[in-house]
Amino acid sequence: METLSKLIDRRAPVSADAPCGEVLERFIREPDALTLAVLSGETPVGVIARDSFLVRMESPEAATLYARQVMEPDPYIAQADECPAAFYARAKAERPSVLLGGFVVVENGAYCGVGTAIALLGAGPA
Repeated sequence: METLSKLIDRRAPVSADAPCGEVLERFIREPDALTLAVLSGETPVGVIARDSFLVRMESPEAATLYARQVMEPDPYIAQADECPAAFYARAKAERPSVLLGGFVVVENGAYCGVGTAIALLGAGPA
């Protein structure tokens, strides 16, 4: 059975205390990054979607902000061993916006990556 662990982006997270300038540098250095997870210590506390973040960075106060101030709080959590079709159905029923903005994937309770609807397109038939 295919699992989310094979489809996710195993990209390093950013700290909730990271200045937005650092987050912007990550998105510039990593042009394929659609979403970054935000962690406070080892705990996922949010996600930052590339497109909305870049728009936010056009405002004058952007240089003074931190990741925790621009993230989408309360990240939707998926289990790495979850079936992509089951996850999609659950997310669509509970909070469909996470399919566009991104979700956090954990394995044995520890952060391991992020995903978006685009990643789910790589899943085979259910």
